[in-house]
Amino acid sequence: RALGTLPRSKVTVLADRVEIEAISESIEQRATFIAALERRMPRGVEVVLDISAPRPVITPFAFRAVHDGNGLRLETCTADSAEAANRIRLALEAAGIRRLITCPVGLGAPTPSWSDAVTSGLEALRMLEMGGTLSISDADVTLVAAQDTPQDVFDTAMGRLQNTLPPLFSLQGVLPEPSNRTD
Repeated sequence: RALGTLPRSKVTVLADRVEIEAISESIEQRATFIAALERRMPRGVEVVLDISAPRPVITPFAFRAVHDGNGLRLETCTADSAEAANRIRLALEAAGIRRLITCPVGLGAPTPSWSDAVTSGLEALRMLEMGGTLSISDADVTLVAAQDTPQDVFDTAMGRLQNTLPPLFSLQGVLPEPSNRTD
């Protein structure tokens, strides 16, 4: 039955169990295959299912977080592995986001050190106490400070980020002109 249901599969029948290995076209198809096989499993037979699904291609690979008067807000997030997604989630929690965060995992990261760039960028964003925005699109990193951020604070955050970004990433910083308010 498994061979009839799964187009690309291998079934191994052992004395104590049946092992089924297959490849699906998508995560959704994987779930459909598993549900169909589980409904038809014979009683008294141990069945080991190993159905893999390819990760989707994500383009551009992107991350964006905004720090404003309301705290840190995540606008977009991608990761190249479950481990990278967890590292990013932990960095976001350290930066003040307390809700459940999931970053879609897929192919297309410009480098295996994608999560290093994201965590370094988040640390620099945290240094901008008045707020700012961190945007990463593929290998382009942009750190925009909030208006009236002191020049020395901005320079320190940019310097630290420049020194901790993995190779390949390019960094652009934006410090808006002071508002010159006289309150």
